[in-house]
Amino acid sequence: MKSKISLLKDINREVPPRIDWQAGAQRYVKSFFDKYGRAATERLALSKPFLPLAPGDDFALAECTGYAYNFVNLVQRLKPSAGTTVLDVACGGGWFAHYMAKLGCKTLGIDISEDFIDLARRRFREDRYLDLPAANIDSLFAVHDIEAEPLPAKYHGTFDLIVLESCLHHFVDPVAALTHLAAALRDDGLIVVVEGENRKGPIKDEYMSVMREYDTLERPYSRQQIEGVFDLVGLPEREFMGQLNGWFSLEEEIVQKATQWIEMTEDSMNMAICAKTAAPLKRIFPDRGSDEALHFGQGWYESGPNGRWCGPSGQVKARKPVRNLRLTVSGHGKPQTVTIYGAFGELARVEFSAENQRETVSLGHLARGDILTLCSDTAFKPSWDGSADGRLLSFYIEEQK
Repeated sequence: MKSKISLLKDINREVPPRIDWQAGAQRYVKSFFDKYGRAATERLALSKPFLPLAPGDDFALAECTGYAYNFVNLVQRLKPSAGTTVLDVACGGGWFAHYMAKLGCKTLGIDISEDFIDLARRRFREDRYLDLPAANIDSLFAVHDIEAEPLPAKYHGTFDLIVLESCLHHFVDPVAALTHLAAALRDDGLIVVVEGENRKGPIKDEYMSVMREYDTLERPYSRQQIEGVFDLVGLPEREFMGQLNGWFSLEEEIVQKATQWIEMTEDSMNMAICAKTAAPLKRIFPDRGSDEALHFGQGWYESGPNGRWCGPSGQVKARKPVRNLRLTVSGHGKPQTVTIYGAFGELARVEFSAENQRETVSLGHLARGDILTLCSDTAFKPSWDGSADGRLLSFYIEEQK
């Protein structure tokens, strides 16, 4: 595990020097007032996640729907209820806290910008269906620098859910911020971090331009960096999310590649649900913590306690490191070729004949997250021989460690 000093040096290596990021965040709204006007800026803040869409403005549409998807996906997965205590970190104009409050949650929004807090309070006051006493609304938001200091003692260990929606990249010291937030989390609570990019190269030019113009941090984290932060702040349990949103025709290609799409989005973003212990995550991911070293995704069918049918291709992902993996592959009585691919190409090939219908192959070591793809050049349906089983199958495997 990297030390805090070493990790922060790595995280902030490429950011422009000699900029007061906290001061930039505090005057961020005023910068927008000066550039776009007060009315336009207030409309944007008070309407978020929705905004007017010009014809063909795919970027604005993606931004608008992205925020909405994140909110709906969080609610669907975590299933908060009336009375759930929610902390909205770097709340901006308060849109996330607003919608959680409309569900009956008890919310607190914090932000370093006094202008944003004023807008958030206004947003609550102008919603006459929230059924909140006007006198109480001021207390639902606070100007607070979570990097500089923890929340007041009365909030220690009180929140069921802490959400950092598209904001962790704004912190110079995410270790300090999340350490202070973890202190406010109940032992069985959850912290949700939504970051739109898992950085795999230099900081993009457009992010550098925004940082120089507004003095606000816009640098994504790599997966290794953000996991290093979680380790240092006492959040050892986490699940990184992929997503697949929308309405689809069964004719669309994405339906056939749903697993690959979810894996791609999980790898391209840093969206994580974190906890201090395993139990809260087990509550929302019942299959989490399985003793099985391998996860069998699309294309596989359970068939008894020790094996699976596949047809005609399927993927296997390592849940944890596996040494000297051996798989026994069985055919269906007719000639076929089963090829097994890893990240860098073909790992093994099994040639079945009428006489040879079972073979064990050695696939070496797998690291956590490694993916194997198994493909056959033939398939059959049991229903073709009179069975009621209409699955398309090719071969059978037995996992051996």
